[in-house]
Amino acid sequence: MARFFSLLHQIFLDSRADDAYHHLPQDMTEHYLHELPEPHSFDGIFVACVYDATIERDIKQFKYQSFREYGDDFIPVLSNLFDRYLPPDITPADIYITGVPMHWTRYVVRGFNQTMFLAKGIARRRGIPYRSLLRKRIYTPHQAGLSREARIREKDGVYSLRKWVKIDGKIICIIDDVISTGSTFEACAKVLKAWGAHKVYGFFLARWW
Repeated sequence: MARFFSLLHQIFLDSRADDAYHHLPQDMTEHYLHELPEPHSFDGIFVACVYDATIERDIKQFKYQSFREYGDDFIPVLSNLFDRYLPPDITPADIYITGVPMHWTRYVVRGFNQTMFLAKGIARRRGIPYRSLLRKRIYTPHQAGLSREARIREKDGVYSLRKWVKIDGKIICIIDDVISTGSTFEACAKVLKAWGAHKVYGFFLARWW
């Protein structure tokens, strides 16, 4: 009975998310291969929705005011990207799902990491292992107002692999709410590839233009 009600709840969340947001799944890999300086560490970048006023409002409330019900709406939207873009021969045993880490000082202020919330939700939904793989070593200010070049430079050396983590040969799926320049994702992918990840894919709710 509990499984039945869980399934009904999932169907409700899926339909609510379908109604709320302008879905436009896109493979943005080629775009960011041209935008970001070589060499590249990522293998795919996939975006679920158009960044409009509705999704901007809901992301901000989820991210900065801890309205976690919006996170429940976002999880099925992001999960659908896996069906569309993840190669079909990949099994759950091949993959780790993770989120983009935040510096511990920012975590203290916010009380939770929205990307980890999304990553854990997708992992549960799809039966794929979740792992906290990265840590943010260096505090960086908000990127609003910085140029594209400054954002890319700012990410050098910011992230590191957590101790005792083993990722040799694994396919890593990184979850985040918004992608803009792609510098954060590329910095994370660079660390993961350096420690033996086979492929690194990014799944994003929306792209900020």
